[in-house]
Amino acid sequence: MAALFVGTTCVTNAFGEPITPTVPLVARPLPLSAVRLTGGPLKRAQDLDAEYLLALEPDRMLAYYRSLAGLEPKAKGYGGWDADGRPTGYLDLLELTLAYVEALEADRSGSSGTTDTTAVD
Repeated sequence: MAALFVGTTCVTNAFGEPITPTVPLVARPLPLSAVRLTGGPLKRAQDLDAEYLLALEPDRMLAYYRSLAGLEPKAKGYGGWDADGRPTGYLDLLELTLAYVEALEADRSGSSGTTDTTAVD
């Protein structure tokens, strides 16, 4: 059964029973803005993801949804797994949003972000 900890305060399990940790907590949660990948394979993977996502064409990503809405698609949609709109809807747009937020945070903090962002109308 999973427990939810806030700082060092223990809360309850799914049955409302108090949970006391048997091992002292060492790690503490960090806000996403406090974590930056600066090198290595994870940074490379992050950069490749951003490069791929920024190369996607919005009109092609939205073609399925425009068809569902009775509108003429502006471009031919992506095929394969993306043919029914689910991967682009759930994965690509989510990742684009996270990359955009990361770029905004980098702009505010003055650090170099991993991606450039462009407005999509």
